[in-house]
Amino acid sequence: MAFISRPNSWVSQESTVSTQLTYALQLNPAPLTVSIAGSDPVLGSLEFVITNSTASAIALRSVSFAIQVGTASSNLTTSTATVGTSVSDTVNWLIQSPGTVTNGPAVYTLLPQTGTSVSVAPGASIIVQIYNFPTVGSPGNTTINIKETAGSISFTSFLVTTFPSGFYFNGLIATVQSGSQYLPVAQVANPATVTLIWNSSVVSLTSFVIYYSSASQGQQTATPSDTGSWTSPPLTSDTIFTVVVTVSLSGGEPLSAALSTAVSVQNPSLVASSLAAVNITTSNSLTAKNISAQGVIDGFGTVPIGAVLDWWAPAGSNLIPPANFAICDGHKISDVASPFNGYNTPNLVQRFVYGASNAVEIGKAGGSSTANVSITMPLPGTTGNITGSAPSSANTRAGTIIRNNPSTSFRFSMSDENVSWNDGQHIHNLGGNITGSTNIPTIPPFVSLLKIVRIK
Repeated sequence: MAFISRPNSWVSQESTVSTQLTYALQLNPAPLTVSIAGSDPVLGSLEFVITNSTASAIALRSVSFAIQVGTASSNLTTSTATVGTSVSDTVNWLIQSPGTVTNGPAVYTLLPQTGTSVSVAPGASIIVQIYNFPTVGSPGNTTINIKETAGSISFTSFLVTTFPSGFYFNGLIATVQSGSQYLPVAQVANPATVTLIWNSSVVSLTSFVIYYSSASQGQQTATPSDTGSWTSPPLTSDTIFTVVVTVSLSGGEPLSAALSTAVSVQNPSLVASSLAAVNITTSNSLTAKNISAQGVIDGFGTVPIGAVLDWWAPAGSNLIPPANFAICDGHKISDVASPFNGYNTPNLVQRFVYGASNAVEIGKAGGSSTANVSITMPLPGTTGNITGSAPSSANTRAGTIIRNNPSTSFRFSMSDENVSWNDGQHIHNLGGNITGSTNIPTIPPFVSLLKIVRIK
């Protein structure tokens, strides 16, 4: 028969339980200790908690508890003469006692007050106590067998260990030394050591194992070098200490007892392979190789809600905006966690950002990608001298006429008709305006990036 032991439970339960109801056993005193001849016996108590942990009612007919009686270490008690019993539900249940037994099994049976069975509702419990029995005089292990009748018959068992007289293990506390005193602490500086203090009847140092954690190295173990005390290495993060004592019994299974205490470290060092958090708030620096957050990281130095950023997402990369951001394309925000829920993102598609002078102007659009420019230029009323040679057609009647420069020395006699046709120098009256218009681009050289805004 295999049993599963648990620290500080002082009992072990059978690993292959077939009962429909669940059974838990508590001892008093815990653990049980032996009685010493010539002294008042140690009186023990068993408290069974019977629970229907299923989703349906169970028709329970009876439960029998068989304890071993005798003087050997494999027995629970030397006699049932002084044993008392009780049940939490006296309306529906009673306990049938075996009378006085001094050797062999003694069977205590839980039975219905009336009828053949009682319905135990889902989640309901029945507490049975068998108490005021004297313990045996030799430490060892004893078995308590339980028989359940609920439609079918099924069994479970508990293994109970009786310790040597005077066994105790209690009072674990973390302290720091101040002069000749050890003072209890809940928090220490970073780094600092603490000294664990405990009380135990076990004096063998090899019977103790101390478990504690280190942020960088994980769980560590140590063995004390002094009875009832141990000093830790420097602590840099919050630490839980567990002290385990194991007692070996002649002819019995070793029993382990454990006590735990915790110490907080001020401004602890943080070492983690990964960090997942909804919110991170720190008044000091936070250093990490990589931080990946599915929630929101807030603090000085982060992008505030409402900030607009340039974001590069190359074509074909299939990138989506970072967490808590949305593309600024004018779409409606539908996110109850965002203060902008129900608002539209600013539409910055093919637009530059222009600084607003006040809050009222935020979100307003303006400007144009081109400008239509009109030009009007006045002309003078007269022209100046026309430079260059006269065209050849002007010389068809009276020979060559050249510009009327001061150096001109040759002229031909010409009639009035000739002069009116071939005047070498003359003035035209022009005046008025020259007017025109055209469209010119107003966008300087640019690179297109997506505009995104933090929405939560």
